[in-house]
Amino acid sequence: MTVGLGLCTGSPALAANEGPPRYDVPRHCNEVASFGGAPSEMIRSGCLQQEQQSYNEVKQRWGALSVSVRSHCDEVARFGGAGSYMILKGCIDQEIASQQSNDDFEFSY
Repeated sequence: MTVGLGLCTGSPALAANEGPPRYDVPRHCNEVASFGGAPSEMIRSGCLQQEQQSYNEVKQRWGALSVSVRSHCDEVARFGGAGSYMILKGCIDQEIASQQSNDDFEFSY
């Protein structure tokens, strides 16, 4: 259920009628592939493929997410640079799982 569509914060891409935020995936994957020394084409290739797969999955679910989840996870995914759809997807998955766990929780006295 999407709540508070007019309360978009952070990225303009968080608007209800738009898809996921736009990240600079080539920059992100170049940074990952170059971490710690000489760039690795194998790591860059794997990163690009994983980012594309994560983007495709997030894109399908984006409109059904609450603004608070979209905004929070966008901030998490942008931490440290260009943004990552793998991190965005992981954050969304964990937020949804935690919400379901919290909804099912019964405090015992």
